[in-house]
Amino acid sequence: MKLKLYILTFMIFLAVDSLWLGLAAPQFYRSQIGHLMADLPNFFAAGIFI
Repeated sequence: MKLKLYILTFMIFLAVDSLWLGLAAPQFYRSQIGHLMADLPNFFAAGIFI
């Protein structure tokens, strides 16, 4: 039962995080810390932290 809840929570978090990082965050982050951002995201590094 706990494994099912973990997987469900993981999938929900992944979906919400993807929406945030893909749609809402780019304009906000670019206006605030654009000089620190890379031109392209490093998906390999991001995957390590999942």
